[in-house]
Amino acid sequence: MKNLLLVLTGALLLLMGGCTKDPATGSGQGEVTVNLTASLPTAIQSYSTKASNQGGINNVTDKTLRYILEVYDESGNFIMRKTVFKAPGAFTDPASFSLTLLAQKYKFAFWADFVASEADADLYYSTLSATDHGLQAVALKTAPYAINDEARDAYTATLDADLSSSSLNRTVTLKRPFGKIRLLATDLAAAASQGYTPTQTSIAYTVELPTTFNALTGAAQASPTALPSATAAILDEDVTGGKVIALDYVFAGVKPTVSLTFSASGTGGTTERAIETIPVEANKLTTVKGALFTRGANLSVSVSDEFNEPGNEMELTEVNSIDEVATALSGGDQMLVVKDEVQESKSIDFSAASTPYQGTETVAVTLNAVASGAAVTFQATADAPKNLAITMPEGHSVTLNMPNTTVTLNGRHYSSVDAITATSTLIVPRDVTVENLTLRQGNVKIYGVVDNVTKVGGYADKLIRCVASQADLDRALADDKSGYDYLLIEQPVSGLDAKGATLAAPLEIAANAELSNLTIDAPAGNGITLAADNINVVLDGVTVRQNEADVNAARNCAILAAGYNNLTLLVKNSDLIVPKANQRGVNIHGAKDAASVCRVTLDNTHIGPQPRSGDPGNVAYTPEQNTAFKKMSDSRGIGIGAHAGNIIVRLQNKSVVEGVFYVFNATQHSDKFEVYVDDSRLDGRCAFNLWSDGGSVINVTNGSELIGRNPFPGPTEIFATIVVCEKDGNWAGAANHVITVKDSRIYSYNDPETDTNIQYAAQLRSPRKNVLNLRGTTAIYDQSATKRLPYAVQVQNWINEVNVEPSVVMYGNDQATIVSPAD
Repeated sequence: MKNLLLVLTGALLLLMGGCTKDPATGSGQGEVTVNLTASLPTAIQSYSTKASNQGGINNVTDKTLRYILEVYDESGNFIMRKTVFKAPGAFTDPASFSLTLLAQKYKFAFWADFVASEADADLYYSTLSATDHGLQAVALKTAPYAINDEARDAYTATLDADLSSSSLNRTVTLKRPFGKIRLLATDLAAAASQGYTPTQTSIAYTVELPTTFNALTGAAQASPTALPSATAAILDEDVTGGKVIALDYVFAGVKPTVSLTFSASGTGGTTERAIETIPVEANKLTTVKGALFTRGANLSVSVSDEFNEPGNEMELTEVNSIDEVATALSGGDQMLVVKDEVQESKSIDFSAASTPYQGTETVAVTLNAVASGAAVTFQATADAPKNLAITMPEGHSVTLNMPNTTVTLNGRHYSSVDAITATSTLIVPRDVTVENLTLRQGNVKIYGVVDNVTKVGGYADKLIRCVASQADLDRALADDKSGYDYLLIEQPVSGLDAKGATLAAPLEIAANAELSNLTIDAPAGNGITLAADNINVVLDGVTVRQNEADVNAARNCAILAAGYNNLTLLVKNSDLIVPKANQRGVNIHGAKDAASVCRVTLDNTHIGPQPRSGDPGNVAYTPEQNTAFKKMSDSRGIGIGAHAGNIIVRLQNKSVVEGVFYVFNATQHSDKFEVYVDDSRLDGRCAFNLWSDGGSVINVTNGSELIGRNPFPGPTEIFATIVVCEKDGNWAGAANHVITVKDSRIYSYNDPETDTNIQYAAQLRSPRKNVLNLRGTTAIYDQSATKRLPYAVQVQNWINEVNVEPSVVMYGNDQATIVSPAD
């Protein structure tokens, strides 16, 4: 594959105060100098003649090549933008960027496209935005929309880099964010012999397509747009087997195919032809080849790498009658069109294919016309393709007996669908309405509209409402007919606003997503589940009321992030309500990749048994509140279980976790994690309950409050606000935790007071080493009525280490010390 290569050479020098003598290595303490060199690979440089099976780099001679680099910090905040231009004839020369950055983690977004001249002026793509900083919202200019223009070609890449301690020397490959479509006619000579010479061609897409691309995330917009039709002179490029007459570049979105109407005009006539379900893959070339101007029998559709490396191939076959379909089925990937009207109820049996299907193929069937009252059955009693896409005129009935196939209903409107499909689903796309859906087997994903659902024959699969746009969300929240089991976001989407609506079903997120102003009040299961690797999810103004009473932690979480790698979750201005015993606010575990880093941030977010408005704050509980609190057994605000890699949890900006037994709980596992608490309150039976031994860094800073409550009469209720746990059976005890509390407050509430229910500020119970640091203006408060604590920190085994700065104070009885005496 021949792509743009970006060669990044890092000359990174960390400037240490008092040690730096060479001013060229940086401009201040803690800075690094980064040199990035962008160039074209040798393979691309070797091309010199125009050919549409190549890209714009090889075919553009009258434009300037523009490289854009944008830099963002780890949180996605814009830092800077740099641009380099290469004039025609100099496309093979390297483009160099020199940056001075603070020594920390960064995200680099790259974009290369063509502009009119050496000026930072957008031509085909808008890359400057006051709100999105350009490369987060690269927008195709559609007024006018241009086809047959190789200068629409562009390339992109993204890179995460940690510059805090190491140099950078890496090669990054830029790839096209879109697929390229070519229309190749094999019948221009035949058309000319009939007196028809086409000179103009037009493409009108009959489906909505993405027009915006986020170079920082590498994803096209999930909410597509209707593109205007475009007309241009026929290319008339000679290739083996015919002539290329039209081409276009299309952002590769969440749908793997596009449909279009191709038309042409010229001397002696006009042509119009619908071409359905054309495969589009990012960085690949799709060629539709066949008789485009005369009525040929077959078109072939091939998908290959844009520089002619082997790809997959899909045959397009036209038949006159539905009765001819059986003999036309090839047993391979195929696009099949029935030209004549289906006049009576008929069946298509994929088991009749000349070569048996192997269960890996994709087949698309288009019925151009169906008579009123005629129903069509699609079935496979034996061998079947993996995927089937159906396109029909409006208002007809379909029966699906495809128990091993995923079926997509294209078109607009079906009066009834009776479905047996594979468990992996019947799909109702966004623009499709099904009046009556009868389900017998197979999950169903609904993007469009289903008016009535009937489940028969012990149907036990799931009906899933899918969201990939604001319109999808609006439809889903208004859907009171389908009775869907849960809401699914499986395609990248940003800016979703539920406008204060309530969802009475769980939400599953399996793609990058931004969602705001939603209340989830599901009767069972987890409120929100993160369900894919490498996703970035932002929840803003979301309320989750957890109702599941099952003690199973896989089912009773307001938010579950389990079993996936590199999850990033930001929850801000939100409320996670966990009113029952055993429930969890956020549960994180199960990543499989040793390089995985899962990040969870709570920003001005509340977790507790009541809505935030009912949070009593840092006060002594009333007897009624203590009674309610004691019923919350084994409830957890944030839980961390076994996992590969690292987990980083941040609580910031006045976040509160209160009213649960264990605000932060780490189970018995040997995996590392980090916790950062900034200007927030952790209020429960204990703030930290630590069993793990894989090593953790816990920092509590900036006026945060750690609160432990002991309303239990005993006899075995000696506890603490911070608990580093003991040996337990075969578990040797917690180890390798470094806990630092700086400029914050620790409270120990104890009511009633008995001889066996003391509440310390911290207990180091483990026979293995852990470290507790108390620093700065940290203050410890004995909130018992009698100020009973003889010391704040109980060290049960002095292999543990406690470091207390002189500025730390304890408010209790006059004889109390901060740390228990050594044995």
